Order: sequence, then structure tokens, then C-alpha cells
Amino acid sequence: MTSYNNSSGSLALAVALLFAGALYIYFSSRSASDPISGLLQNVNTRLIQYPVDELETVLDKASTGNNKTVIIAMVNKAYVEEDGGGRTMLDLFLESFWEGEGTRPLLNHLMVVAADQTAYDRCLFRRLHCYKMDTEGVDLEGEKVYMSKDFIEMMWRRTRLLLDVLSRGYHIIFTDTDVMWLRSPLSRLNVSLDMHISVDRNNVRGQLINTGFYHARSNNKTISLFQKWYDMRLKSLGMKEQDVLKNLLDSGFFNQLGLNVGFLSTAEFSGFCQDSPDMGAVTTVHANCCVHIPAKISDLSLALRDWKRYKASRVNSRWSPHVECRRSWKDRTTQYPVDELEAALYTAAAGNNKTVIITMVNKAYVKEVGRGSTMLDLFLESFWEGEGTLPLLDHLMVVAVDQTAYDRCRFKRLHCYKMETEDGVDLEGEKVFMSKDFIEMMWRRTRLILDVLRRGYNVIFTDTDVMWLRSPLSRLNVSLDMQISVDRINVGGQLINTGFYHVRSNNKTISLFQKWYDMRLNSTGMKEQDVLKNLLDSGFFNQLGLNVGFLSTTEFSGFCQDSPHMGVVTTVHANCCLHIPAKVFDLTRVLRDWKRYKASHVNSKWSPHLKFTSISPRILPSNHYSTFPLKQNVSSLSPAKYIAGALQEHINSPAPKAGKKIHADIIKTGFQPDLNISIKLLILHLKCGCLSYARQVFDELPKPTLSAYNYMISGYLKHGLVKELLLLVQRMSYSGEKADGYTLSMVLKASNSRGSTMILPRSLCRLVHARIIKCDVELDDVLITALVDTYVKSGKLESARTVFETMKDENVVCCTSMISGYMNQGFVEDAEEIFNTTKVKDIVVYNAMVEGFSRSGETAKRSVDMYISMQRAGFHPNISTFASVIGACSVLTSHEVGQQVHAQIMKSGVYTHIKMGSSLLDMYAKCGGINDARRVFDQMQEKNVFSWTSMIDGYGKNGNPEEALELFTRMKEFRIEPNYVTFLGALSACSHSGLVDKGYEIFESMQRDYSMKPKMEHYACIVDLMGRAGDLNKAFEFARAMPERPDSDIWAALLSSCNLHGNVELASIAASELFKLNADKRPGAYLALSNVYASNDKWDNVSKIREVMKRRRISKTIGRSWTSED
Repeated sequence: MTSYNNSSGSLALAVALLFAGALYIYFSSRSASDPISGLLQNVNTRLIQYPVDELETVLDKASTGNNKTVIIAMVNKAYVEEDGGGRTMLDLFLESFWEGEGTRPLLNHLMVVAADQTAYDRCLFRRLHCYKMDTEGVDLEGEKVYMSKDFIEMMWRRTRLLLDVLSRGYHIIFTDTDVMWLRSPLSRLNVSLDMHISVDRNNVRGQLINTGFYHARSNNKTISLFQKWYDMRLKSLGMKEQDVLKNLLDSGFFNQLGLNVGFLSTAEFSGFCQDSPDMGAVTTVHANCCVHIPAKISDLSLALRDWKRYKASRVNSRWSPHVECRRSWKDRTTQYPVDELEAALYTAAAGNNKTVIITMVNKAYVKEVGRGSTMLDLFLESFWEGEGTLPLLDHLMVVAVDQTAYDRCRFKRLHCYKMETEDGVDLEGEKVFMSKDFIEMMWRRTRLILDVLRRGYNVIFTDTDVMWLRSPLSRLNVSLDMQISVDRINVGGQLINTGFYHVRSNNKTISLFQKWYDMRLNSTGMKEQDVLKNLLDSGFFNQLGLNVGFLSTTEFSGFCQDSPHMGVVTTVHANCCLHIPAKVFDLTRVLRDWKRYKASHVNSKWSPHLKFTSISPRILPSNHYSTFPLKQNVSSLSPAKYIAGALQEHINSPAPKAGKKIHADIIKTGFQPDLNISIKLLILHLKCGCLSYARQVFDELPKPTLSAYNYMISGYLKHGLVKELLLLVQRMSYSGEKADGYTLSMVLKASNSRGSTMILPRSLCRLVHARIIKCDVELDDVLITALVDTYVKSGKLESARTVFETMKDENVVCCTSMISGYMNQGFVEDAEEIFNTTKVKDIVVYNAMVEGFSRSGETAKRSVDMYISMQRAGFHPNISTFASVIGACSVLTSHEVGQQVHAQIMKSGVYTHIKMGSSLLDMYAKCGGINDARRVFDQMQEKNVFSWTSMIDGYGKNGNPEEALELFTRMKEFRIEPNYVTFLGALSACSHSGLVDKGYEIFESMQRDYSMKPKMEHYACIVDLMGRAGDLNKAFEFARAMPERPDSDIWAALLSSCNLHGNVELASIAASELFKLNADKRPGAYLALSNVYASNDKWDNVSKIREVMKRRRISKTIGRSWTSED
């Protein structure tokens, strides 16, 4: 054995040496004409062995020999459509390769990824290496608006594809098609680096990377990076993939992977954000900082013209101005001149995102306080000391309201703008809180921000008494229109603070700020912050459809409520503090605490705010809630009893939300609520549907009582929050508080909650039952009912019956549950036993019997009998009764009985109910009374998708396909969106009427117009449609091209069509596939294949089929029909 191992090892070594020598000879003899030869000497071995699929085939053709480097660009329909001048973006991109120096050979290594069929066809027309990306039902056609949902989705699809390419062992140079290739970039790339990324600007603190052009080698490090990058999409909703990669770079993840990364200078890799000054060195030109495709085509055409002139003269000159691209940012109807404000905003805007940080100062904020510090100095120092905040100073615009502040800003070399203070208003010096000048300054600030938003800039506004300790950009949700800081969390109603907020520029936010500013005339003496709070509370935000978020004080801390975690704190605001000297003093201590934390990374408390000055708690006057009429004499009540009484009045009122103001005032005044008030606050918030506020009140209780637990648990149950309910029950158990019968009944009801997506253990009911017995909890009617109902719904009828038998007094609800349970599982006799032994019956018990009998053809007549017995017992049918008995008539196909029930429904008050109409027309359609069904349909005052679907399906099954399709068309005119069953009915109608093109159009519209992925039934309809029309080969190819493996229904449909048209070859294929899936469950398939052979005189094959059926004991069930006697 040893000698065998040694010899085999020597042989392997010899083979390896020979292979290495062959590789050396191969590489040393490669032609120098290959433009990418030698770019990467160390070829990465493919990490994953991929099948030779379409992507692999295209990559192999486009890759650069053994170096396996491919240039990738991505296009959709918008990039191949002509602009006004007859040019497409793809044409311009390819022309740059033609006009560039040393770039033409690179087209042999370009793979164009098409996101739609139009782009793919255009790519093939240009005879390029083309690959059509599977978009999985997502529509990526047309121009995607920058930062729109579709735009972001397209970027993430691109990232996933490039990850796939890297994983296959290919190195990539990715390029947007708005990049002009004027020289070959290969000589400019450092082959020792893992990755090169282009940037928007040079000389920027922190790289403003741009993923429109980059190079990545395939190795474990880059694959890990791309995998992490793509996985981050789930936590980065609304963020462009480029920004997520930037966050990974800033967080140090590149360093963790040991990635060697380089950034491509704009001197060589130029762009519209920052032009290269030297045409003699420029390699590529990227139309970045440009929004729309027509603008890019216009300005890139000029760039190519400039390049041609340079090639002819070799005289360096400036690039033509990017006029159209600059205009593309002006997507507002108002066109602004490049005034002083626009100039300051443009230079401060954060790259393409057009986001600017704005703060406002006057003379008081630049005046030295104490030891020589100014408020502005302290503010800027926080950027210096913060983590990842220093680059943000490039995007800060300081608004000065007086000359002194403006001069100081200019001295600091910041982006400065001097605000006009017309009307002779003096805004110099410190303005006393809530003074007339203070309020005026706040309103002027609001008007300025409105102006900035109108110009298309997104804003992060910050007071200068906010310390920036970490970059807030990663903490802001870019999918929201606005995010506002708050003074405190755990508050009934948000105590917003406009000293720090983020707002995106769109029509909704502009409308909000306009309304906000207009409100100043009706809000004399009010601070602008309070006016915004009133707009929020009045529902104006919801009217505009604004998505707004509130920034937690855990991350966006303040003096009103300190963050307990220095490890996550982002900003610290000197709110709840009145004077600038006090703010400077205490913020200086905050910065000192921060520096200590940075050195040790040990969390500690913030230093006390010694100069902290807040509004003193006020005593509630006896008439503070005079608008809440109490039933007791107010003057005789203590504050606690008075507040408790006021809260109770709101709890009992039909509009309890007004009582939330009491909670807000309790917090503002510093009043300490007792247990009684806290419980009432909990009930108030639960009645208002504010579970988060209710939970905050609950969590602030020193020791929650049983009643507090039960109130909170019932709130979670009402809203279907099963996970939160069970966690609270668990916490209750750990706290030592014993659950009572009401608590356990809610746990049982939660296990039956249909709205919950949580998967609960099937033994939960048994666990609760065991707990009841172990803890000797009294079994009252509520708990017994919950136990029986839960056992029934979980299918454990024996256990349900055991609990049911323990009842001392009859419970009609339990009886109904048992009847429904038995009926659901087909135990009709047991259900009848329960029904017969129930002494006191009600309508619900009868309905359970009527509904249970109606499910089966064997018992459907008894459903009608029970319906009659119920009325003889004095009970009038309701909607549920009628729906069940109509269902029984459908099963019995009893048209006459159905008409009698219909007449009774017309006499009742439920005839106009949509459920009745849908049930009646479905019954008439199944009984063959299609005209009666249509009459019911036309008389329905309200129709839903189920009504339309039943009518369409009825027409189809009753041999009226034309009417079915006409109704399907009308349905769309009424803007009723069809569902899966609707499409089945329409496709079936097309099949029966032979409308192949119409059927295929309907099938295509499912995914195109309604984003509905067709199911197997729909594919089977199309196969049947094509097959019935005689297009058997087309039907077969359609089945083979399905995205999923065809099931037995598909092959059965094809086989049936082959039988109809006598196609032996395809019938054999379809039958073979069908038998592989379920040979014993399709006796009709054997007979269909036998009939095909017989029609073609292949009697030997017929005999063989019969022998197989006989051997496998397969026989077709004899068909039966029945008729009723008059």
C-alpha cells in the first residue's frame, strides 16, 4: 500500500510539471495583438464549477484568453432608443471605441448585458457578445428615474450578476454605457490591486466613489466583498448600491478582507462632475452628475466632438460645457438663476445626491464665550473629533444672518451664504427663547429651507448647538420623505425638535414647508416648531402622503434625554437649554466625554449638564382640563385623582385620542403618575390603537400588575401580534406574576390567529392545557370555550371532546365549535349528536349544520332540510345561512330550489349584499341557468373580483366563450384587477373558442400588466389552447420552454390535443413524460395514447398499452350521470 502511494505521488508530480511547462510555453508564445494579454499574470482558478449555460458561453467568448478578463456593460430599452437626433446611448458608447486610441480591439472582449428583449435584439443586431439577464418578472424596461425604486432595483440586479461572473473565475471591467472609452484603460490599471474604482471628484476628504466604472479581479477577497455588498441590500432599503459600497469602505470592511483597492483619478478617468484638465492623459469620460439619458447623449456627443478635434490638432483645450446635464437637475418647474444661494448650494451639495447640510448662525454664535470658544467653533470641532464626520464639512453650508457671522464663516473657509434680512429686522445677537425676534428668526429659517427644497436640494438641517460625533448619513432612512429629531422617546405623541432634521426635496415636502410657512400668519406668538407639531397632529402629513420618521434619542441624543450608549450615539443636541453660554459650557464637557470614550471605548455616563436650564415643572391648575367634563367636583380632587378622572372620561368617550394630550402634559410638567394613572394611560393608548405608546407606558411601570399584563396582552391579540404576545407572557412568567384564566384564554386565541405569520408549535394548546391543570386555574366558560375552539382548529377532536364533556353548564359556543370541527373532518354523525343534545339552540348552531351539510353531494340535500327546520324553529336566516344553502343548491345543481331560496333572499334585507350576489350567480352558473346568473350579476349594486370571476367562469363552462371574453375586457375597463382564477376562466374561454392569439395576449398580460407569475394551471391552458388549434409543435416547444418543470397537467393537455389530431410522435413523448410523473393516477392518459395509436392503425402498440394497463391493474372509472324527476 505504501509503495502504491509513493508511485502515484511521483506520477502526479511528473504530470503537474509537464502541465506547468506546457502552460509556460503557451503564455510565452501568446500573440502581442491581444490587447488585454499580460494584464493579470496570476490567473485565479475558478472557485465554483458552473455548467456551460448561456452566461458561461457568452463569458467564454468575450473573455481574454487565459486571462479571463471581460468588459461588461448593461443596457435596457432606454439605452437603445434613439433621441431626438437619431442617436442611442449604445451607439455613442460603441462609437467611442471606434474613435478612441487603442480601443477598437477591446470590443472583442465586451459583453453587453440586456435587461429586456428590445435591448437584447439591438445588441444582437450590432453583432456583439450579448447576454439577456433574467429579471424574474421585474420590469426593467425604459429609463429609470435616478434613485427611484426601479432604478435602485436595477443597480442591485447588476451587482448580483457581477457577483455571479466573479464567482465563475472571470475578472471584470464594468463600465456604464455613458462612459466614453477614448484610450485603453488597461495600461492605467495596477495589476497588483484587487480592485480599482472611479470617483466623482479628486481632492475630497473621503472618496466619492462611482460604480459606473471599476475593475475587479476574481479572487476570494473580491467575491466575499461582492457577496457582503449584495447581502446588505436587505438592510439598505431605498439606498443606491453605490452608497452601500461606500459605507462598507468607510466602515473598514475592505481592510478586514485585506483588499488592495485603488481609486482612479479624474485626471485620467474624467467625468462631468470634475473634468480632466488634460486631454493628453484622459482615458475615459463619464457622464456622471447628469440625470436623464437625452441630456447625457447631448453632452457626450459634444465630448466626442472635442476629442476628435484634439486628435486632429493635438492641442489641449477645455471640454465643452455640460449644459444639458446641468439643466437635467432642474426638474422643478421653477428655473433658478445661478445666484449667490445657488452657487453656495451647488458647491456644498453632496455629489449627485444633491444633499446639503445647513446650519444658521448670527453674531451671538460666533462671539467668544468663557475661555474663548464660540458656539460655531465648538460645532466645527465636533466634526473634527467625530468618527467619519470630517468629510461632511465639504457639504456644510453656513447661513449667516448678519455681517459679523458671515465674515467669521468666510474666515473659516466654509461654504457661506448671507441671508437677506429685509424689512429692517435685526437678527444680530442672542435672541431670548420665545421672544418676538427669536420667533421671527425661526420663521426666516423655515422660509430659507423652503427655497432650498424648491431648488431640488435635499437638506439636513442642524442647529449649531448639535455636536456631530458620528456621520448620521448611514442612520437616515433614504426611503422616508422626512426624519425629525425628538426631545424624548417613550412619549405619548412625538415631542419633535426642529433643531435637527432631514428632508428630501419632492412635491410632498415642498407642499408641507409651504403650508408650514403660510401658517405663521395665523400663529402669532408661536414658535415654528409648535406649528409643525400641530400640522403633524392634525393629520396634514398623512393627507400629503408623507413618509416621516422620528429619530431616537438613543442615537440622536440631547440634554432633554441623554443617550445611554456612547457606542451608538450620533449627535448630541443642547436642547432643553436656554442660553448660549450654558450651551457652550455643557457641550464642551460633552466633547470631553466623547474624547475619553474614543480613547478607551468604555461606555460611561455623560457629565451632568451643570449649566442646564429647562422649563420648571408647573403645577396642574384645577381647571387645566376644563374641556373634559368630570362627574365630580373638580375643586375637591387632588391632582392625581383629577388626572385619573379626566383619563377615564376619555377612555369612555367615542373619541379617546384627545386624551393623549394629557399624557403629553404629564411628561412636559414632570408629574409622576401613580399606578392608577399609568394603568389608565395604558388603556387609553390601547383604545386609540397606539400599541407602541401603550408598551412604553407598560415598560415604565416599576412592577407591572396582572391587570397591566392582561391589558397589554389583549392589545397584542387584537392586532394579531402573536410573537409580542407570547414574549410578554414569557416575561410575565419570569417575573413571578401568575397568569389567570383570562390570560391563558388569550394565549389560546392567539394560537388561532389567522393574521399571524408566526409558526407556532402544534402542541401549544396541550401546553396551555397542562399549565391550567398544573396551576389549578379555574375552568370558567371563557377558558373552556378557548380550549375547545383551539383543539378543534388544530384538528384534535378527541381532546376537544374531552374538554367539552367537562362543562357543567351547556355552552352554545362550544357546541358550535364541536359541530364545525366534526363537519370539517367528515364526522357527520358526531356533529348531529352534538346538535341533537344541545338544548338551547341559536342561529349560529343551525348555520354550522347547514354549512357542514352543504359541502358534500351526499349530504347537500340535508343542508336544505336543516335550512327548512331552522325556520320552522323560529329562526330567520342570515347572510351565512343563505350563502351555505345556496352552496348546497350548487352542489345538487338544483335550479328550482335555488330559485326558491333566491326569492326568499329578495324578501330579506340582505339581497344587496355583495356576498349574496356572488353566491347566487355562482349557483345559477353551475346549475346551467347562465341567463339567470347574468341577471343577478347585472342587478348587483357592488361587484368585486370574485363576482366578475364567477360570471366569466360561468360563461366559459356553459359554452359561451365570447361572452366570457367580452366580460373580461369590461372588467378591466371598470379597473377591477383580475386574480389567478379570473385568468384561468379567460384562458379556458379562449381555448374553447380557438382564439390562440387572444389567449396568448391574456397570458402575457398576467406578468406584464399585473406582475402575476403564471401558475401551472395557466401554462396548461395555453398548451391546451395551442393544441386544440392544431399547433402541436408550438404547444410542445412552449411546454419545454417553461421556467419550471412541467407537471402532469401540462403533458395531459398536450396528450389530449395529440389524441384529437392523431399526432403519434408527440403523443408518445407527452405520455412518456406523464407516466414518469404519475403512472398510476392517470388512466385516461393510457386510453388517450391507445386511441392515438388506433387512429393511426398501430394496433400492436394498442395491444401493448392494454397489456400494461392490465398488468398494472389500471382501469378507468365508469362515468355516471343522474337526473331528477319532476
